[in-house]
Amino acid sequence: AAGSADGWTPYYLDCDGIRETARRTGILANIQDENIAITYDDGVNTYSTTCPPSDDVHLADRIVISVTTYYEPFLPLVNLPAFPITSETARTIIKDVEIDGN
Repeated sequence: AAGSADGWTPYYLDCDGIRETARRTGILANIQDENIAITYDDGVNTYSTTCPPSDDVHLADRIVISVTTYYEPFLPLVNLPAFPITSETARTIIKDVEIDGN
């Protein structure tokens, strides 16, 4: 949640890059954009459900990425219906803070 994707776009605003990483990570689950939800919150309340966010992002806000897909057994050994599986990760946003690599 610190740094930039292309020298200009902060990682937390690189919506295409976030979606691409989610699709690449979930390649075996055939993750598509509609399976990916990107939201922003202040640790308590969600203030944007769109990427890029509809409001300004502040230091210590969070970006939350949720990926949902459906699991369906390959072999019908048990009559188990498909069910959703969701993976969620959140990162605290670091902005307007100088980070020194030395």
